[in-house]
Amino acid sequence: GGAPWLPRHVYPPPPQASVLRIGYVSSDFNNHPLAHLMQSVFGMHDRRRFHIVCYATTVADGSGHRLKIEAEADVFVDCATWSTARIVERIAADGIHVLVNLNGYTKGARNEIFAARPAPVLVAFMGFAGTLGAGWCDYVVTDPIVCPPWTVRCEVRAERLRLQGRKPREMEEVKKSSSDLSSAGHWDFGELDPEEGCGDWVYTERMIYMPHTYFVNDHRQGFREDEDVRNAGSDAESVWRAEVAVRWRMRQEVFPQLGDDVFIFANFNQLYKIDPALFRMWLRILERCPRAVIWLLRFPAAGEQHLRRVAIEWSGPEVASRVVFTDVAPKHVHIKRGCVADAFLDTPECNAHTTAVDILWSGTPVLTWPRHEHKLCSR
Repeated sequence: GGAPWLPRHVYPPPPQASVLRIGYVSSDFNNHPLAHLMQSVFGMHDRRRFHIVCYATTVADGSGHRLKIEAEADVFVDCATWSTARIVERIAADGIHVLVNLNGYTKGARNEIFAARPAPVLVAFMGFAGTLGAGWCDYVVTDPIVCPPWTVRCEVRAERLRLQGRKPREMEEVKKSSSDLSSAGHWDFGELDPEEGCGDWVYTERMIYMPHTYFVNDHRQGFREDEDVRNAGSDAESVWRAEVAVRWRMRQEVFPQLGDDVFIFANFNQLYKIDPALFRMWLRILERCPRAVIWLLRFPAAGEQHLRRVAIEWSGPEVASRVVFTDVAPKHVHIKRGCVADAFLDTPECNAHTTAVDILWSGTPVLTWPRHEHKLCSR
C-alpha cells in the first residue's frame, strides 16, 4: 500500500474561472538565493488574470525578502508546521489551477505535495537546475540554451513526426477521427519508448521555453550605486570615470597589498563546484600570468585549507600564494565589491547561477562555458 495520506483518487480540477489561480510552494521564501532572485515576481502578476497564493514550508526569518513576498502575494500561507496531508487538502480547497514547485530536489523540498497532485497542472521552476524525472512534474520553465530541444522527449517525438510529414497537432486529429488506429498507417501516437534507440533525450517533462532566459533576475536587488556615481551627472564619460574611481577605492579596501598592475580573476561559487581538472587549469593560468591572482570565497571555510594544500602540491608555494580567499559578505556588500574583480571565471561542471547574476550586477564580465548538453546546471 501507499502512504496513508495519499488520496484514493485524483483531485478533481477546480472549476473554470476568468482568473487563473497559481500556487507557489517553497521552503525558500526567506533570506535565500531563490528569494533574492524572485522576491518581486509575486507582486508583478497581472491581477486581472492571475490570483497568486504562496505556500511557505519553512518558518519566517523576518528578513526583508520574506516580508516583501508576504505583502505582495494575494494570499500567503505559512504551512511550515503542517502535515503533508493538510497542505495537500488546503491547495485543493484553494482551487489552484497551476502549482509551481520552487524546490525540486533541494534542501527543504516537500515534493510529496506534488506527488499527491492537488492541482491539475504541475510546474517546476528555478529551484532545481535539472529534470525531476517524475510523473508528478508536467512542465519545466526553461529556455533553449540551458535545455536544448533535442534533449527533451516530447520535442524529439515532435521532430520525428515532422520528419514523417505530419505535425503533432495533425496527428492528434487523425487519432481522434480514426475508429481503427491501424488505419492511420505507421504513425506513432504514443510516448517514446525509453528502451528504443531514439536519441539522447533525458528530459521527460514538457518544456515551457522562455524567449531569452528562464532565469529570473530581480530588478530591485539590495544594491545601490555609490553616491559619487549618482552625483556624476548624466553623460556617459562622467559616470564611467566615477565608476572607475569607486572601483579602485574598493579594490584598495579589499586587497590593500595588491599592486595596481595585478589582474584579479575571481570565482564566488560554492567550493564544491570546483572539480580537480578545473582547479589545475586555474593554477596553470596563474603560472603563466605572474601578475595575477584568483579570488575565491570561504564558501565553506573548511575548503580553504584543502585547496591551499593541493595548490602547493601541484604548483608550488609561490603560485599557491596567489590563490586568495575572503569571507562571504552580506548580499549588498557582495554585489558591490564584485566590481573589484577584472574577470569572473565560471565553473563548467555546475555553472554560477545566482552568483553569475550577482557578478553581472556589479559590472564584471563573466567567462563561462555551457559544457554538457544534457546537464542543465552546466549551461
